[in-house]
Amino acid sequence: MSVNYGAVTGGTVIGGTTAWVNGNILFEALTNNTTAPIDVVYTFNVTTPSTTPSCPIVPVNQIVTVRVQPAAAFTTTNGAAQICSGSNTNITLNTGVTGAQIRLQSVSYGAASGTLANGAMFTDGQKITEVLSNNTNSPVTVTYTFEAVVGGCTPSGTQSVQVIVNPNPSFTATNNAATICSGTATNIAFASPTAGHQINVVSATYGSVTGGTVTSGVTTYVNGNSLIETLTNNTIAPIDVVYVFNVTTPGTTPSCPVSTSNQSVTVRVLPTPVFTFTNGAGQICSGSQSNITLNTTISGAQVRLKLVSYGAVSGTLAAGALYNDGQKITEVLSNNTNAPVTVTYTFEAIVGACTPSSIQTTNVIVNPNPTFTATNSNPNICSNSPTNIAFSSPTNWP
Repeated sequence: MSVNYGAVTGGTVIGGTTAWVNGNILFEALTNNTTAPIDVVYTFNVTTPSTTPSCPIVPVNQIVTVRVQPAAAFTTTNGAAQICSGSNTNITLNTGVTGAQIRLQSVSYGAASGTLANGAMFTDGQKITEVLSNNTNSPVTVTYTFEAVVGGCTPSGTQSVQVIVNPNPSFTATNNAATICSGTATNIAFASPTAGHQINVVSATYGSVTGGTVTSGVTTYVNGNSLIETLTNNTIAPIDVVYVFNVTTPGTTPSCPVSTSNQSVTVRVLPTPVFTFTNGAGQICSGSQSNITLNTTISGAQVRLKLVSYGAVSGTLAAGALYNDGQKITEVLSNNTNAPVTVTYTFEAIVGACTPSSIQTTNVIVNPNPTFTATNSNPNICSNSPTNIAFSSPTNWP
C-alpha cells in the first residue's frame, strides 16, 4: 500500500509497512495548515502473506481519498469605530481560506437599532454597512461577534468588533427677551440633553448695534448657559440683531451630526427715545390757544405729557396724553384772575416699554383779559370848568 499526505501533517501510515486485518480501523488526526483543502490519498490491497505463494498473484488496489479541510481563519477591519446616529458601519470581513465563510455569531445593539440577525453569513471581502440609529442622548456601543466556518467543521475562535454610535445632539435656544431697550441685556437660554454637546455660534449680525461680545466660530455654550450681553442702539430706528447657532459633539470622531442644522434667534434692539419741542407762544391772552409743537425722530417713539400744572388757569389736558412726531398742543387756556398765570407742561419721550427719556419743561404765560371802569363824576360842566372822569381796573401786570 501507499499513502500521499501532501502538505497535511499528523499522518502515521507507512506505505508497505502498515497493515490491517478484519475489524481494524484507520484512525489518525490530520492537520491542514494551508488555506485550501488537501486530498490525502490512501492506496490499499489485500494479500495472504502466510501462504506460498501469497495470493492473489496480482493484487488489486483500492484507493481511498480523504479531503482535509483547512482550519477556518479570518480577519476584520473596522473602518468606522465611531459613527453618528443614522450613519453606516464599515466593517470589512476577510478570510484567505478556500471555501470558508464568516458567520455573525451574535450582535448586541443595546439601545441602538440595526438590521442584522445572528447567523448571517459573509464571504471574503464582504462589508457590513448597515445604518445604525441611536435615539438616546448618550453614546451606545454595538458589539458584533464573528467566527469563521468551513463546511461542517468546528468554527474558528470568535472575534468581536465594536462600533460606538453617537447620538445626534439636539438643543433649544429660548429667547426670553425678544425685544430689548437700548442699553439693556439679551437673555437667550440654552438647553441640550445630549452628552458631550457644544452649542456653537455660527454667526452674529449686529448691524449698527454696539456692545456685542459674541464671536462667530469662537463663542460656545453648553446646557444651562445663557447669552447675556448689553446692547446699545444709538440710531433712530429699531435694529434686529440675528444670532445663528448649531450644536455638535466635538469630542467624538466624527463630530456629530454629520450635517449640522442651524437655529436663528432674533433680538430687536429699540433706539433710545429723544424729542424736541417748539413753544410758538410763550405768552398768550386768556381764551387763546397754546402753540407747542412736539417732535421726535425716533421710529416708534411718542412724546408723553408727564404732567401739566395749570395753576388758576383752566385747560383740557391730563397727564399721560401721548403725541406723535409733529403733533401740536393747541388747547384754549383761560385765566379768569386779575394777574398772569404760568402754565407748565412737562414732557418725556417713550419707545415701547423702555425707560423714558429725560424730561423737558415748557411754560406758557396766560395773561388775563383786563377790565376797567370809567366813572364820570361831572356829567355836566360849565364852560371853562374841568371834567372829572375817574378810571379803575383790577387787572395786575408785571
